[in-house]
Amino acid sequence: MKMTTSFILFLIGSLVTGFADSWAVKMGLTTARHGTTGAAACNAFFVIDGNSGGGENETFDPAVNIWRHRTHDPVSRTAVACAVVDNKIYVIGGTSNSTTNNMYDPNTDTWTLKAPMPTGRYDLACVALNNKIYAIGGTGGNNVMEVYDPQTNTWATCPSMPHPRTGLGAAVINGKIYAIGGDGGGFVSYNDVYDTTTHTWSTAAPMPTARGYMVCVAMDSVLYSISGYSGGNHVTTNEMYDPRTNTWQTKAPILVPRKGPGSAVLRNKIYVAAGSNSEYLTECEEYTPDGYVDAVEEEYQAVRDRNDYYARMDSRQVWLNFTGDLGQPVRVVLYDVCGRIVDEWRATSSRMVNLKPGNAGNYAGGVYLISVISPETRITKKIVCSM
Repeated sequence: MKMTTSFILFLIGSLVTGFADSWAVKMGLTTARHGTTGAAACNAFFVIDGNSGGGENETFDPAVNIWRHRTHDPVSRTAVACAVVDNKIYVIGGTSNSTTNNMYDPNTDTWTLKAPMPTGRYDLACVALNNKIYAIGGTGGNNVMEVYDPQTNTWATCPSMPHPRTGLGAAVINGKIYAIGGDGGGFVSYNDVYDTTTHTWSTAAPMPTARGYMVCVAMDSVLYSISGYSGGNHVTTNEMYDPRTNTWQTKAPILVPRKGPGSAVLRNKIYVAAGSNSEYLTECEEYTPDGYVDAVEEEYQAVRDRNDYYARMDSRQVWLNFTGDLGQPVRVVLYDVCGRIVDEWRATSSRMVNLKPGNAGNYAGGVYLISVISPETRITKKIVCSM
């Protein structure tokens, strides 16, 4: 017996979410802090650790503009760095001259200690390249670069960085590591480039504004160096480096100047959160680079009932439109954005699926995938839990 399945949906992603080369204010973190680190994994932005002392771990879902608490880092630190391999976040170093390498798995919300970094340091930079993590510079090893292989859980030493410094930023473009700015006995504008195929360093065009404790992220083969501290001022500067022309351009300044924030690229946007200026910050900002004025977030909400044009999963109902005689109950599975099964149940109605009684109100806000599965077909759509 043939069954076709469709969802009655209301598209909420038709609105432009940002203008090119511009910043937007998003919901702030719940815990103000600086010396934190940021990462994108499992379609979410994570901000981890910092000087609040509790090993805070918060994740931001841009689709619903909500922060959620996850399991704290059991080795609480500040001035840390991190990198992501296989959707796992490795939080490395920190005060005081920590060698800690702690892996966070967003799928299981658990932490696992890994092989310690050989040279303990803080205010370092970390990047991931070819499934390995490079730890660069920092106080306690300001010219040191060491590489970690998660597959073998081992570290190796790389050639020293030509310009020793702490509080630097780093990013990867086209298989090369760019180490930018920092404090080298004064705030500097160095742009050192490491080639992992030749294992050699070279020097590229210096950053126009010398500074440290900023964030550096790569997106579409260019690098953005955002905010930071210049030795007297917290700056709003946002400068973009293009290695194809070896040139820098000034871009739209961040709204709130800061040092020591966390940052990551997610869904063609750059997110910067926390940090400090005259105080510790909770502020989160979203940057839309040039070329993304028409970027649309393709997120959907299920229509709840009659005249309601938005969905709240605490209604315990998701409306589906099945055509034809189902005959047998279908399996309905709710996944989170990491693909983990959150809940599943059987649907016997041909038009309305009731969320499993007693559980719907416990779903955290965020984006979910809902699949309707029968022996003959499987339909999967995104929905938003906005409670």
